[in-house]
Amino acid sequence: MYQQNTTYLNLVGYYNRPWGFHVSPEIGVTIHPLKYSRFGFHVAAYYNYSTNKNDLLDYNENGISNLGLRLGICF
Repeated sequence: MYQQNTTYLNLVGYYNRPWGFHVSPEIGVTIHPLKYSRFGFHVAAYYNYSTNKNDLLDYNENGISNLGLRLGICF
């Protein structure tokens, strides 16, 4: 995963462009309300984690993660 971090100080910009490993496991289910129809609903929970590190000026970041829920329509 590529990430670009930028800090602007008036006319000067400081950049940090770290690369890292990204993983995103997901668990979910597809629900078909009509027995012989392709139409359905998708419900899933996921977790994202990346190993990017950032040490730009006073900012210290060691990995990025988030947890979420997906709701969708399948056809």
